[in-house]
Amino acid sequence: KQKTDLATKQKAQAAAKTAMEKLIAEKQKPAEAKLAAPAAALKQAPITKAAAAKVQAATNAEVKAALNGYLAAELAAQTAEAAAGNDAAKQAEAAAKRKAADASKTTLDKLIAEKQKTVLAQVTKANAVMKSAPIAKAAADKEFAAIKAEVAKAATVYSVAETASTTAQTLLNTTTVNHTKAKADYLSKQTDGTNKRSLANGAKAKLEGLIATKQKPAQAAVDAVTATVNELAVAKTAGAKVLARVNAEMAEAKNPVVAASAIVATVEAAVKAAEANVVKMTAAMTTAQQEVAKRKQEADVAKAAVVRIIAEKVKPMESRVTTAVAAMAQAQVAHQNAEQNHKAQVTLLSKTMEKQTADAKTKQTEAGQFAIIVAEARKRVEQLKTEYDKLKSASKPKKVSATTVSK
Repeated sequence: KQKTDLATKQKAQAAAKTAMEKLIAEKQKPAEAKLAAPAAALKQAPITKAAAAKVQAATNAEVKAALNGYLAAELAAQTAEAAAGNDAAKQAEAAAKRKAADASKTTLDKLIAEKQKTVLAQVTKANAVMKSAPIAKAAADKEFAAIKAEVAKAATVYSVAETASTTAQTLLNTTTVNHTKAKADYLSKQTDGTNKRSLANGAKAKLEGLIATKQKPAQAAVDAVTATVNELAVAKTAGAKVLARVNAEMAEAKNPVVAASAIVATVEAAVKAAEANVVKMTAAMTTAQQEVAKRKQEADVAKAAVVRIIAEKVKPMESRVTTAVAAMAQAQVAHQNAEQNHKAQVTLLSKTMEKQTADAKTKQTEAGQFAIIVAEARKRVEQLKTEYDKLKSASKPKKVSATTVSK
């Protein structure tokens, strides 16, 4: 379309140029040549008129001199003829003067006819030219101005056509460059798109392979770890109940405030036994907590880097989970043993305190010493309670969040 438009505008430009050149050749140049004659005539008219006037003045002076000569000769002839009478000499002189007057008259007539009239005609012609030259010049100027306006109009048409043609040519050149660039860009992007499609298909196949060979087995492993964590939570609940019962019994053990001097040794022995049991229970619970924490860390690693979890790691993980379950079971057994030991110790402590209370009734004189012993016993009981509170805190497994890896 742009090429067709360019051809049309170039054709219009050529036609406008031809029309303009034709006007210049057929009208403007002839008008310029035609204008030269009236301009020259207008320029020459004053000169010609002045020259004619000068000749006319000289001729008129010559005619006037001839006229004065003739009038003088005619007067002399008439005077002589009047004075001659019958005198032959005077008649002869009068005849001579008549002849001279006639000659002057002939010379005057000839000068008027042959010279004065010719000069007058020249002056008349010069005056007519002087009058007609500006009119002819104005008419020529008007005609030339009209032709120049016509040529200027044609030049404007040509200029517009030339500008349109140049604009169309520039547009075509720009479009051609843009088309070439766009075509190259299209081919480049088409090749790039094909390559990226191949890469995308390969990536998709690789992703599907990873999902089948790694993500799904890893998800199964995470599900197993989650189940283990749930079992550990149940074990934690059971341990909490055991600790609650121990705390209740310890609260009951604090109530008796009367005891004999021998209760100190018994309480200390009970405390040592309790401390030994606490150490065992703490070690067992610590082991269980460490194992649970280890399982949680492994579960987080499995969630953050699923790609690195492969099928051969699942079985070792299950083995470690089994070990953790066994450790938790061992912790539960330790709690049960501690519960039984404390029940026995509390029973023994109650009986001892009852016996010492009975003995204290018979030993009122030892009341002051007995009060000191009772205060120390309270202090040891509080220490025992503190140790069991620590045991209770240490035996609580940390909460493990089991997050399923998104497929």
